[in-house]
Amino acid sequence: MKRTHFFILVAQLVAGYALACPPSVQPRSAPLPVGADGKLPVVQPVIAKPVTPGDDLCASEGIYSDTAQLASLSDTEYQNRFGTLPTASAPPFHAGVTQTGGGYDFFISTPLGSGGGQAPASWEVRVDGQVIATGSRFELIGACPDSSEACGSQSAWVATTSLSPGAFDATRYVTVWVCGADNACRPTPLLSPRFKQSFS
Repeated sequence: MKRTHFFILVAQLVAGYALACPPSVQPRSAPLPVGADGKLPVVQPVIAKPVTPGDDLCASEGIYSDTAQLASLSDTEYQNRFGTLPTASAPPFHAGVTQTGGGYDFFISTPLGSGGGQAPASWEVRVDGQVIATGSRFELIGACPDSSEACGSQSAWVATTSLSPGAFDATRYVTVWVCGADNACRPTPLLSPRFKQSFS
């Protein structure tokens, strides 16, 4: 067999395998929100099962878990996105989101030493840039009674909330904002809430 014919045959075989692989169906996402939320980076839930190559050259799909971990934007990330630094009253924080049988559970925490040791003024959950839940109750979790540096690393201000299954779906974008006393707020990235869905 001539070398040229051999390469053509190999190319056809590879193309045949590619065509035999089932197409990956991805949910359509909504357009990015307008305003401040539309400037945020997009993240996905925690990966439960990564994409792996199969014996037939078709990669098996990965699967997202039922949980997302969202770290708020750092000062540098905030400045790069919005052109200014966040105020000291808008502390860095962490938000965890879990899909449950009854909807979505949110857990928001910020170290005691952030924001001068004071509890944040409020939190917001937004879907496509629109506030769908907000609150101002934070509880101090931990054994430390003061806001010293050594103590602050062991305690945190914590807020929780639960949303119904109809609050949003996998085509939307979800973000959490925590605000200080002067209404200055710091966001997480935009979450594409594709919980328990496959990807490739």
